[in-house]
Amino acid sequence: MSNPLCQQSNNQGVSEEETSALQSVDLCDALEPKVGRELLGPEALSSREIERRISEIQRLLAVRGTARYGEVQRQVAQSLGITVRSVQRLMKSCHEQGLVGIFKQSRKDRGTVKTDPDWHDFIVKTYREGNRASRQMSPAQVEVRVRVRAQELGVEDYPGRTTVYRILRPYIEKRQHQKRSLGWRGDRLKLKTREGIEIEIEWSNQVWQVDHTLADVMVVDQAGVLLGRPWLSIVVDTYSRCIMGMHLGFDPPSAQLVCLALRHGILPKRYPVAYELKQTWE
Repeated sequence: MSNPLCQQSNNQGVSEEETSALQSVDLCDALEPKVGRELLGPEALSSREIERRISEIQRLLAVRGTARYGEVQRQVAQSLGITVRSVQRLMKSCHEQGLVGIFKQSRKDRGTVKTDPDWHDFIVKTYREGNRASRQMSPAQVEVRVRVRAQELGVEDYPGRTTVYRILRPYIEKRQHQKRSLGWRGDRLKLKTREGIEIEIEWSNQVWQVDHTLADVMVVDQAGVLLGRPWLSIVVDTYSRCIMGMHLGFDPPSAQLVCLALRHGILPKRYPVAYELKQTWE
């Protein structure tokens, strides 16, 4: 009488030779001719996990074609800690590949982000443009831009927060690597002027730099008349990155604005009580 585990129908899908290997006690001797030395790699399952999978497959094959198959399939999924769909894929792999299908196979596209190329380009472009010069844009803000863009296009399938972060991770890490913390004392900091002169920065207040930013706000007067977006000019100490002075106004960047910002940085900061400042500028 033939073994019920060795039936050759398409529904059963396991040959007598494969079933013998499944029933083998010496797992290493049975599996090595089939899968070779790759089982010793990082993707290989432990011997205990291999034995569990073989045991559960035998259990499932024993009820193949019966009314109990669905119930046993759910029990096997729970025992192996995987979904029913994963059990079905495991059985299909075992049928198509033999014992090799039992093992966890490494994916060729592992570690890559699978998303629409247009969305990928939009996310990267938005992040780069949002972090040019002195502007700053976080991944969360990029994700908001993606949702707005999807609404404009009228599409429901678009990258979510996790996908946006995964795409931007290498760009974020690159920017963080380039940033300098306060009091940085690694390799000597050097600045190169337009004339090609290199200046080594060794202490605070040795070199100040002025940066101009068009504020992302609209200002109106008391009557509600729109005045426009103001320019913020800040004076930064190159060594410590401390803000030494500033100037806020509607005039575009010029030498005059630089002088006003430097004046504010040099002179003492004394403000009337009417400003209700929480801290003093020391």
